[in-house]
Amino acid sequence: MGGGEVKERGAVKERYEYMTKTKGINKKKAIAAAARRLGVLLYTLMKNKSGYAPGHCEKPETAGKELAKLALSA
Repeated sequence: MGGGEVKERGAVKERYEYMTKTKGINKKKAIAAAARRLGVLLYTLMKNKSGYAPGHCEKPETAGKELAKLALSA
């Protein structure tokens, strides 16, 4: 990576940080959850013979807000 470039953060890393910082979950448990999440993702991709779409996962902070909007609009 050259100078000045900013690497985009992944959804799994964001979920890990959410679990450790916001939820207060033990780091070892959060690592195990992230590894399981990656395993499920890889299994699903291989089973369906599909590609990975990085924007597909929602951020944990916005998921509740989106559900609240849907509930209020119904």
